[in-house]
Amino acid sequence: MNDLFTSHEEAREERAAIMADSGLTATADDLHRCEVSSVIRRCFPDGNKAAEYFALVEKKRGKEPADRLRDDCRVEWKREIETRKAIRNKVDGDKVNK
Repeated sequence: MNDLFTSHEEAREERAAIMADSGLTATADDLHRCEVSSVIRRCFPDGNKAAEYFALVEKKRGKEPADRLRDDCRVEWKREIETRKAIRNKVDGDKVNK
């Protein structure tokens, strides 16, 4: 196999250099927010699917990052439930009013 990068670290450094050269920046917090959104998009409403993902994160990155991701996803999960309830109530209210 003829890989351009011999390691993930080299790939990360190359990506950081490209982003710096183009004036783009991504912080760990930015990446975390994107991951939380991704988990909600891919796993909601299947809690088992989310649990599998968190277990994988814990295995690869450790307990602390997995717990942070779980906690933040829990908050967004509840927000998603409330958003969908509000939408459903609005749609049901519109049907009654017509």
